[in-house]
Amino acid sequence: NRFVEASQDAAALKGMSVGEQDAQAWWRQPIETPEGGRAVTADQPLRVLVAGGGLAGLVSAAACHAKGMKVAIFEQASSYAPYGGPIQIQSNALRAIQRISPKCYEELVAAGTVTADRVSGLKIGYRKGNKLAGLYDAGDWLVRFDTIGPALEAGLPATVVVDRPVIQQIMVKHGLPEGTVRIQSRIQSYQDLGNGRGVVATLEDGTKAYADVLIGADGIWSQIRKILHGLGEGAGGFAASGAAGGGPGGAGG
Repeated sequence: NRFVEASQDAAALKGMSVGEQDAQAWWRQPIETPEGGRAVTADQPLRVLVAGGGLAGLVSAAACHAKGMKVAIFEQASSYAPYGGPIQIQSNALRAIQRISPKCYEELVAAGTVTADRVSGLKIGYRKGNKLAGLYDAGDWLVRFDTIGPALEAGLPATVVVDRPVIQQIMVKHGLPEGTVRIQSRIQSYQDLGNGRGVVATLEDGTKAYADVLIGADGIWSQIRKILHGLGEGAGGFAASGAAGGGPGGAGG
């Protein structure tokens, strides 16, 4: 059972940056970069910090690693707990993952359930409407759409559904080097050194992380976004609920 295996790996902190490996991590060393930046080479690749180890952070980090960059992920949770339901990965997203990491793609397809050969669409969960505009009973289809046809025409893989913990395990195990993810680590602030000299991130415990680039993938309460745009406390949640529900009383209300 892939879900059980993913849960066991998470509990054992498999693949995480811990102990001596964490103490010797590349991002702990300050960077001496001249004004205007430095040459990026195979021996001295771009160094990337990722705030947030959710799906967005993991896939972003895997894409950077696939291009030869050094990557470190800082995830505030104490482990990848076995929470979260199944996620449908559409054909175009699968193609993107396939190009980032063929092994991750193979594992996701093997672990997932193909849903492209079923009826897809949106159903209503309650009775609604009137005789003039039309009546919908609970369970009626609002719209149905084809997912397998367009995928086959474009040469894309079929849509699959995979449990969130399994996706996380696959990305950590097959998409990234051992020790890329550091748990119990939340980036509290950062400083852009300017003129191509890189960035310094500060964790909640005061630890410093040095790199060329910082990616913010730390969710709806993003600390990175708040600092980047000079937003006040709670701005991240308001922005997310507004995008999802049209205002502060939407998805987050």
